[in-house]
Amino acid sequence: MIENEQEYLTFVLNGEEYGIDILCVQEIRVWGGVTELPNKPDYIKGVINLRGVIIPIIDLRQRFGQQPLKYNEQTVTIILKTQDQINPMVVGIIVDAVSEVYKLTHANISKAP
Repeated sequence: MIENEQEYLTFVLNGEEYGIDILCVQEIRVWGGVTELPNKPDYIKGVINLRGVIIPIIDLRQRFGQQPLKYNEQTVTIILKTQDQINPMVVGIIVDAVSEVYKLTHANISKAP
């Protein structure tokens, strides 16, 4: 691996491709049911119990203010974890589909608008 090169998992959301540091990805799961919670925002679909850890699941389309999409066989949940050892946090995001893993250098990455 080239120095300063990082791997990013890319996923599709409403026709746009987004990437996240692969070191933050704990696992990728096919869409399954969740336990719903009362009095929650629409974009929070509920929680799942993953090996004894309760994980909130967020529909990223709705969180970004886009129209919800009916879930299908390509819809996946990406389980993300922070790299903070003191206060670790785990969350799941629902995306339209997973795309690829890319190796990028910092020079190839633009700052978010």
